[in-house]
Amino acid sequence: MLSERLKTWLWPILIVVVAIGIFQYLKATKPEVIKAAIEERIWPVDVLTVKAQAWQPQQIIYGEVQAPATVRVVASLAAEVSVLTRQEGDEFARGDVLLELNPTEVQLTLRSALAERDEAKALLTAENQAQKIEQQRLEQETQILQLKKADLARNIELVQRNLASKSVVDQAKEALARQQLIWLNASLLVSQQQSKLLQLESRLAKAQVSYERAQLNAQRAKVIAPYDGRIAKLSVAQGDQVSANTVLLQYYPYDNLVLRANLPLTQRPLIEQALNNGEPLVGVFSQNQQSHDLPLLRLAGEASGSGLAAFFSIPLSLRHLRPGELLEVELMLPKLDAAIALPYSALYGSHRVYVVENSRLVGRHVKLVGEVMINGVRWALVQGDLHDGDQVNLTHLPNAINGLLVRNQVVTGERLNQ
Repeated sequence: MLSERLKTWLWPILIVVVAIGIFQYLKATKPEVIKAAIEERIWPVDVLTVKAQAWQPQQIIYGEVQAPATVRVVASLAAEVSVLTRQEGDEFARGDVLLELNPTEVQLTLRSALAERDEAKALLTAENQAQKIEQQRLEQETQILQLKKADLARNIELVQRNLASKSVVDQAKEALARQQLIWLNASLLVSQQQSKLLQLESRLAKAQVSYERAQLNAQRAKVIAPYDGRIAKLSVAQGDQVSANTVLLQYYPYDNLVLRANLPLTQRPLIEQALNNGEPLVGVFSQNQQSHDLPLLRLAGEASGSGLAAFFSIPLSLRHLRPGELLEVELMLPKLDAAIALPYSALYGSHRVYVVENSRLVGRHVKLVGEVMINGVRWALVQGDLHDGDQVNLTHLPNAINGLLVRNQVVTGERLNQ
């Protein structure tokens, strides 16, 4: 009985002990795992040892040709376009007749204005003569009035001396009253004529102005070129009947063409300082293997989110340019005493480069201040946290971060330009 109970407890314990022993044996005899060594990747890069020096930065800008002095010619009067010597886009020289309205209609308008002026002048002359006659009549009536007053006074004195009857005084008073009425009418007529005279003088002045305006319109009926230029737009054809103030054509002079270009706001302080100091700034436009200087005239009065507009004078050598054309111009900025030239591959954005220190990349903050051409290649000019002798990474790495392990190779400018 007792032995059966021992067997019941002994077998499970024996199985557990054997299992533990097998586990310990397998653990002790398992093969040893060799840990793999992790090696940090080294990125090969090219570096350039930099040194700050004096440069004249350049800035590529894009602008539109404009003609701010474009003249809009309107019809000075209603007439027919009888002469039209130019078409849209044609050139003209100073003194050329560009357009002329029908001379017969112009002369009819001028003669009508002259007739109105002569009529007003004649009416004024007649009124002046009538004014003189009425003034003379008033003077006579005034003298008669004085006589009537003297007659009344004399008759009153005779009555007081019992030398005449009272009826004589009454008759004298009646005569004086009638004369006073006549004098008042004459005086009123003179006053009315004076007002009428002023009206006629104003009418003559208006007629004179209309006549002078008609003379001016007659002169403007023939459009003569005041300078060398080009027809920008033509709105009529020969034979058209136009009304007054109808736009006929538009033209512009060659010597007033300008280029309007947007400057980066970062360059504004440098450019304004140069202008205030009287230092000339020039944009260079190249075409057909020829370079043309475009002097900077002024800056716009308002800035926008895209930059600050600047206006450049276009020389007569580029008179073939038309308003609306887009040009690429290289602006020569004021000289910098100390800046570092780098290939654009060294820039990350416009404010960061990496230098190599102890085979590791270290980020530096810089500011882009312009560009410069070196052996036909455009380089960036920067200022900021860089020092002479620093080795700047030129290989643009998409994963560039501080501390990245690199293997650098110093390169020369000749190799960079290959």
